[in-house]
Amino acid sequence: MDDVTPPWARRIARDEMQTHAAIDMCHDLLCQKFAPQSIRMPVPNDDTLRNVLQLEKDPNQSVHCYSLVDAAQSLFLPERLEISGLKHHCLYDIQQRPELAESAPWLVALEADARFSKGTLCFDATSSDPANMFGHGIWLKSHLDIVSLRDHLRGYTFLQDEVGVRQYFRLQEAGMLDALLLSASPDAREKFFSGVDQIIYPWPTLQPQTWDLVAVSSATDRDKLPVHKRSAAKLDAPARKRLQGYVNDRKARLLAVDRVTNEAERAQACDVFFRMLMAGYETPTRLLEAWRLVRRLSAPAQQAFWRDIESGQHSPRRVILVFAQHYKIDDVFEDLAA
Repeated sequence: MDDVTPPWARRIARDEMQTHAAIDMCHDLLCQKFAPQSIRMPVPNDDTLRNVLQLEKDPNQSVHCYSLVDAAQSLFLPERLEISGLKHHCLYDIQQRPELAESAPWLVALEADARFSKGTLCFDATSSDPANMFGHGIWLKSHLDIVSLRDHLRGYTFLQDEVGVRQYFRLQEAGMLDALLLSASPDAREKFFSGVDQIIYPWPTLQPQTWDLVAVSSATDRDKLPVHKRSAAKLDAPARKRLQGYVNDRKARLLAVDRVTNEAERAQACDVFFRMLMAGYETPTRLLEAWRLVRRLSAPAQQAFWRDIESGQHSPRRVILVFAQHYKIDDVFEDLAA
């Protein structure tokens, strides 16, 4: 398997985070350009279940495969889990607050022949069938049993910021644990990987309805991880910035696939979208206008454009308009097209 950089590293190369990739974490591409099928297909994604998630029928296997599913995205998840026949636990205390069950992350022990297991790898853009759960969570490989892993993960549902305020952390969302751990101290990474052998999550490619399956693990053997003085991960400023990078990378990719018809231009468009998002501008219309402009500017003009955009002193519409007029670039604004 090829080593891959985290998604944000391809975007923020100019940033100090580029040199902050943790040497005690490994990133692998388990599957490139994975195209999930509908659960209604005769044999959906069985090869991926077997070869990527490595689900086995041996109940005594030393490493177990789990799915961490977001009930907020997966309709009727608690009810479907009850009839699935699979072991499952909620990461929130729903005995005290039962109303959280429909929006909580649920840990599910996957089994090779279970329809629910296949559903975690199924997607159908034309159907609202809740059994298609691809993109509604992540997968975890662990040597722990489900109760022990649940207890371990509950330590990550709420995290403190730098001043001690506790906040919800959506660890079930793709890439969020990866981003958090890359920003954490070595002790905090060791603490997490003492209970988790591998994180697997989908990341959108620049082709429609295809994803890369990224795996994250510790570069240190679990048996060699120290067991004392393990600090907890925090939602401090570096973590929030990295999380923002992951979220914006995903947004930029999805927008490029949705709005840029020429596949050869999507990578450049994605870079522009990402940089605009990181500057705080989220309106798709502005992002598309910026891309139409930037792709026709010289390198020095591009530097001047980004300097003005990232200064925050002017609205993006004004900056784009000034540059388009100065360099006589037409067809930047859809609403000004004849």
